[in-house]
Amino acid sequence: MYGTPANLFLATVVLLRGAVISTNFLAAIASGIIWLNASGYLIWYYDERVLPRFFSQATSLFTDTDRVKQLQAKYDAFFSEYHLIPVVVWIALLVALFFGSEPYLVSNGLFEAGSPLRYLYLGSVFYLGYMSGVGFSGVVTTILAVRELQDIDLKVDPLDPDGLGGLSTIGYFSIRTTLTFSTGSLLLPLAFIFVRGNAPPWLVFVIVAGFTGTILVSFLYPTRLINKKAQQHRDSRLEELRKEYREAKADALNYSEIRSADENTELIKRMELDRVRQEYQDYQNLRLYPFQINILLKLVSSLILPIFFLVIDSYVL
Repeated sequence: MYGTPANLFLATVVLLRGAVISTNFLAAIASGIIWLNASGYLIWYYDERVLPRFFSQATSLFTDTDRVKQLQAKYDAFFSEYHLIPVVVWIALLVALFFGSEPYLVSNGLFEAGSPLRYLYLGSVFYLGYMSGVGFSGVVTTILAVRELQDIDLKVDPLDPDGLGGLSTIGYFSIRTTLTFSTGSLLLPLAFIFVRGNAPPWLVFVIVAGFTGTILVSFLYPTRLINKKAQQHRDSRLEELRKEYREAKADALNYSEIRSADENTELIKRMELDRVRQEYQDYQNLRLYPFQINILLKLVSSLILPIFFLVIDSYVL
């Protein structure tokens, strides 16, 4: 459904200009069309799967479940209703690129100056800017949501099966956002066409660096925020356990000095010492950065695609 306008645009271009446009240009346009066909599903997936699943899991990670539910309602509405600014920015950027590259596009046969096909291209640029803006707002939503959640106390569990105290919830939320956004790499060949005309060569590298940097920020910023929060929680809990251990040890020593000490009571006190010591070690050895091997592989794969297109553009085309 979302890709129908883009598919009609591609069919029109192939029908009217297919014999004139180079294979490289058609391949770049087709790559952008592929993303537009997938973009509607990706936006739906983030809105209906990624965001609700994260907040559902976050209720077991943060202490104030009512506040978590309030933030869920807030950012459900934010993503659904308040993406106007990213949309306007993306449309303005792409339209500016289109007009700046228009002479180059005409000289390479994409359309003729003043022809109806020119306005079809321009309309497709508006549509592309809209879908890109909505997709980018997912990154903004993730960052803002996690930034507010960090104000709520954590329930870090050293025995959580993920081995991260339960923080994998943040890691998976961030990497799903990152992977969704990184699919925009399919638009890079089209972007290279727009800037290749009269723009300086380094602009291609700036675009790739900016896009790759945004991919990294979409993962690293939310996870780093919660990592710092978790470290504060662990430091506080370790201090509490140190105090508990000192008190329990002093109590056990005092009790053992009493000749009439009950052996069962003394055993209980020593078991309490072992319990506190073990909990202290569990917290001390806990990894607090939500970074597992499978998450690392997904992050690396999301960074490879834009670099791949840069290499193709620089050394092949």
